[in-house]
Amino acid sequence: MWKIKSLNVNEFFKNAGFIAVSEVIAKLKGLIILPLLTHHFGALNYGIWSQVSVLVGTISPLIILGTDSAVLRYLPGRTPKEQRQCYYAWSLFILTVAIFVGFLIYILGSSVSLVFFGNGDKYTTFIPLAIASMMATILVNLSRTWFRIHNDAKKYALINLLQAILSIGSVVIVMIRGEGVYQLVTYNLLIDLTLGVVMQALIVYRYGFSKPKFSIIPNLLKFGIPLVPAGFAMWGLNSMDRLFLVKYSTLTEIGIYSVAYSLGYLVIQIIVNPIWAMFPNYAAELYNNNKIEQLEEIFQQSINAIAFFSFPAIIGLGVVGKPLMSLLTTTEFIVGSGLIPIIAIGYLSLMFASYYEVILGLAYRQYYATISITLACVLNLILNIILIPRYSITGAAIATSSAFVFQLVLSRWIANQYIILKTNRSFILKVIVASTVMGCCVYVIARITEFQGYLGLLIFSAIGIGIYALIVLWMKILPNGMMFASTATKYEEK
Repeated sequence: MWKIKSLNVNEFFKNAGFIAVSEVIAKLKGLIILPLLTHHFGALNYGIWSQVSVLVGTISPLIILGTDSAVLRYLPGRTPKEQRQCYYAWSLFILTVAIFVGFLIYILGSSVSLVFFGNGDKYTTFIPLAIASMMATILVNLSRTWFRIHNDAKKYALINLLQAILSIGSVVIVMIRGEGVYQLVTYNLLIDLTLGVVMQALIVYRYGFSKPKFSIIPNLLKFGIPLVPAGFAMWGLNSMDRLFLVKYSTLTEIGIYSVAYSLGYLVIQIIVNPIWAMFPNYAAELYNNNKIEQLEEIFQQSINAIAFFSFPAIIGLGVVGKPLMSLLTTTEFIVGSGLIPIIAIGYLSLMFASYYEVILGLAYRQYYATISITLACVLNLILNIILIPRYSITGAAIATSSAFVFQLVLSRWIANQYIILKTNRSFILKVIVASTVMGCCVYVIARITEFQGYLGLLIFSAIGIGIYALIVLWMKILPNGMMFASTATKYEEK
């Protein structure tokens, strides 16, 4: 099989570094936008804005039909011409399906509004905007997938940066002009649409155009359709709690929950996304070329790196969550600060589970990923029914995170039946111990000092990083767990 280029661990983490820089800058957007939106809109309107995003996320699995995973499984390692033919055929197919589904959603506007906003008439004006936003988001994500196929971390990162910068600009414009949620959604729609068109034009200019090979679509659907229920189950895991909260709580509480949700998810995105983004295509090319040893090494080093940075971040959020929330939002949101680490634990589990689902795809057992996600969704439904009526947003956070942990356990067990990729349990345990000790120390220091505001948050963060670094050195965690450079050299010499 034709190869694009030789892959190794060093290259993998170099690309992760490019994406990490863009993710940090892009996710700073959230820390900038969050206080602006919460102060400008309040909890009610922030809840409306977040529900538009939930609606867009709900429609997407029905359109993609799992074919994005199929593309990342089939195209790495193929000739440039084959890649272009398949990509253009896939893109046209997805956009056609998106137009059809969008038309159906528009016809059912009042019913959709009732489900997502709790009112069948008042918020119907957001439905056409949500449909258009969905189309623009898909266009951008098609471009992202192409750059992932080509291991082009720089252009993948460029999309993230442009989205972040332009989104901040749209919020500033809304605030200066005294506009509302509707205008903000419109501006973000125009940003994504413009970015999607420009990136598609760049792909045609840089890589050339080939006649679409529509005969690949049945193969993509054959691989992807078993994942469609997984897409909706994942939607259930991500969004079902909001639908229950609409029935048992208020849009104000949903706004509070959404802020905590965003912060918990934000931390995991910053840490995990740069490492995860290129893993599916790297794994597919290595597996297709029978380089299992390299695949095992990249897998283990990825898990180690994610654990090394994620666990102290989550425990740190548990300590400084309240002052962080008070700085970024108004007083009505602070009640949700305790939910941040709970949500972060859930999404960390989700990302770990995603690695094992990629492994199942390599073995053409992707339908087991659907089974594990569906069972986790069922558990989430049961826990939502039990916990949300009694504990409201706290129950929602616990239900969602518990379901993600269950998904991780089940996915790992199933994947190991086909391709065994070991994790360094000793390393992960040491990281958890070091993170816990660090969190306890910072908590005690915070209790006996009077640092407040941004200065206090920076001081506590610096103290936490320093303590964690000292514990890591004392326990000799890094030398035994993460040797990226030496491992890469070993493979290059073979």
